[in-house]
Amino acid sequence: MVFSDIAGEMKRLDELEENTDLNNLGRKIIVVTCMIVCPETIGQIDSTESFTQEHLNLASEIVLTPRFNDMFRNMC
Repeated sequence: MVFSDIAGEMKRLDELEENTDLNNLGRKIIVVTCMIVCPETIGQIDSTESFTQEHLNLASEIVLTPRFNDMFRNMC
């Protein structure tokens, strides 16, 4: 999979004016993906209210790394 394209599209959709009420849903999905594939990189998140901008940014970077791609591929 081309995670750079997927992450870019999720972030683009979050930035559309008509999606502001979704509260960064696309980027939150990226965080959840990181929590599943490589949970040690994100840390503990107890609720959706606990998502911080740092989590969103970190996860967006993680999905672009070769390590993440390898881990995801190995899970499939």
